[in-house]
Amino acid sequence: MHHNQPDVAAFGGDFEAVLTGRRDGGLKIDLAQATAGSRTFVFQNTNGVDFAILTDHGENEALGALVTRLKAVSERITSWPGDNSPQIELGAAAFRVGENEGHLTIGVRRSGDSSAAATVNYATVAGAAESGADFVSTNGTISFGPGEITALISIPIRDDTTEEADETFSLVLSDPTGGASLGINVATVTIEDDDKLRLPPMIELTAPGTGFVSPPGSNVTLKVTTSSVDGQIMTVEYWAGPTFLGEENKPPFTFTWKQPSGGGYLLTARSTDERGLRSTSAPVRITVGTAPVNAGAGTIRREFWQRRPGTAMTFLTNYQHYPSRPTGWQILTNFEAPTDWGDFYGARIHGFVDPPATGDYVFWVAAQERAELWVSADGNLSNKVLIASVQSPTAPRAWEQSASQRSAPIRLMTGQRCYVELLQKSETGPDHAAVGWQLPGGELERPIPGFRLWPLESPESPQILGPTFATGGLQFTLHLAFGSTVVIESSQDLLNWLPLRTNTAAGSMLSFEDMEMRGSSPRFYRSRLLP
Repeated sequence: MHHNQPDVAAFGGDFEAVLTGRRDGGLKIDLAQATAGSRTFVFQNTNGVDFAILTDHGENEALGALVTRLKAVSERITSWPGDNSPQIELGAAAFRVGENEGHLTIGVRRSGDSSAAATVNYATVAGAAESGADFVSTNGTISFGPGEITALISIPIRDDTTEEADETFSLVLSDPTGGASLGINVATVTIEDDDKLRLPPMIELTAPGTGFVSPPGSNVTLKVTTSSVDGQIMTVEYWAGPTFLGEENKPPFTFTWKQPSGGGYLLTARSTDERGLRSTSAPVRITVGTAPVNAGAGTIRREFWQRRPGTAMTFLTNYQHYPSRPTGWQILTNFEAPTDWGDFYGARIHGFVDPPATGDYVFWVAAQERAELWVSADGNLSNKVLIASVQSPTAPRAWEQSASQRSAPIRLMTGQRCYVELLQKSETGPDHAAVGWQLPGGELERPIPGFRLWPLESPESPQILGPTFATGGLQFTLHLAFGSTVVIESSQDLLNWLPLRTNTAAGSMLSFEDMEMRGSSPRFYRSRLLP
């Protein structure tokens, strides 16, 4: 407390203090009015207010009881000078509530002297928000007992399905008793409509561009452009496939991806506004290291899922993003993964081998730390069987360290491609994986050379990527194989599906825009390949 002039405060008429303030905030007692037998106390309460108290009660009351009474009274004083008169008011002059929240709770508080009982009336008053339609009319009386200083008022809020502007009504306090006055006695309540179509923020990944090739060991700078029709963008997340790279929360939301491992990546950016609405950018394919050759004869595809701890193969195969959403991919020119590529990941190398002659073939696998080799002799993926495995780490191209690495002879037909799939799970150390075979004439090709390999040409299903709202409606991109035919369908109940578009892909990406989506009821989308 800081005072320039003495102030006098009376506590229930029983005792009196004459206080003089000092510049350092301390207090001193002026004993000019003191009488014989008086007592003086100086102390600081838990609310940080210093008090010096002079009383002439003498010995009529025990010291401990007197101090307890004085503290109970002074605890209610938060400023000085003041008359400590009771006051009742609402917690604030304005509140907001979503119409789907069900109810709004508003606090009422009493300040000053609360030793006596007091009451106050309350009632809602309709405005643009109508009683019965938008909220339930509420009124009553709040009773404060001695020492009670807070109370709550609950107002039911009605939810509807009509798109409308935000609407308001009021809550009013009146007729206080117990000697109390009113502080904030009117609060304006705004009901926020939740039926209006609220558009998520839009985002585009502008750098790097599709086809970008980054030198190995270098950083990659990711940049976006963002916009929001009716909100504020709070964060932008960056992803490589299903792997989270990091986020930024301040414009321009530029992010530096530090020294990614070599390979191909499908990059996306995801923006989130203050209401939690999200939008994902169209994907951008980049390569770290040597640019992959075009998919075709002489190549096979390697996919990888990063941040997969554990040595058991189930840490890969039970992962929610396996097999349809790899972190990235590579095109290999022989059946061998790069050595010492990374840590804590799972990988799949799959495609076809072309038997040069009809006869019995034997396969081998070598890997760090676990690997499984699956084969379908007729090329049908659903007929694949496990033929060889690595249960403990081997050295690179060490084909004979355990019996499980070698398959039994498998009959293959010339002119009929054989499907091969190598699964690898690696933790730490010099990771590697390779597959070799023995031809019917006894010749060994370990690893299998590129001129025997064919890539898997078609994905199992088209992938919907980067859905976002634009002025023309909902937009998204499909990732699918060149030449495949896809049908895009929509539904409002997940039961009845309406075909929207059938298209044959002229490349690996197909753009789609639903101009009827804007302003309509929620719609669901799916895509499927036509035979």
